[in-house]
Amino acid sequence: MFLLDMESPGVTVRPLRQMTGTAHFCEVFLDDVFVPDDAVLGEVGGGWAVANVSLSSERDNFGDESANLFIRLLDRLLLLGQEVGAAEDPDFRDRLADGYVRHVVNQVLPASLETATPEVATAGTSLVKLFATDADRRLVQLALDVLGPALVADTGAWGTYAWSRVLLGVHATRIAGGTDEIQRNILAERALGLPREPRPVREDRRR
Repeated sequence: MFLLDMESPGVTVRPLRQMTGTAHFCEVFLDDVFVPDDAVLGEVGGGWAVANVSLSSERDNFGDESANLFIRLLDRLLLLGQEVGAAEDPDFRDRLADGYVRHVVNQVLPASLETATPEVATAGTSLVKLFATDADRRLVQLALDVLGPALVADTGAWGTYAWSRVLLGVHATRIAGGTDEIQRNILAERALGLPREPRPVREDRRR
């Protein structure tokens, strides 16, 4: 693993415009870029360990409300329900209560994992990420069920525009830091001790 000076000659950065209208990611091109030996991060040959720590930190942030990609979804959903007259609907209230319970669990889950068994604690960030992204997905689905087409057709009505961006962005959280499928594999193999998923053998290893 190397630290790269982004001002180095030959480094070209091109922002990737997403369907939400924002550009949180870029594609980076390296053309004959020189990286000195002292730019090695960690031990030589230990880059995979550094990458795992980085990914683990990213997953852990999904359980931190201050780092959440979507701000105060639960509060916004409550206000939306009141605005469109859905707040008295039993189904809406039940699903909103479910969202509140998940919100509370999401706040205490990271701390509770500190006292978990070593096997569970090792996969704790995967558990936090899966739970947090699923909780957000459920709230967005409720907003979609309440608003219908108005969620993506901006009419200027109060409380609708921001939800279209959330709807377009919530699926990215199920990919960032490792997909949902990867997180489930980590939990199954490391926390539950289930057999490893079959992985293809590379040709050079067969030889």
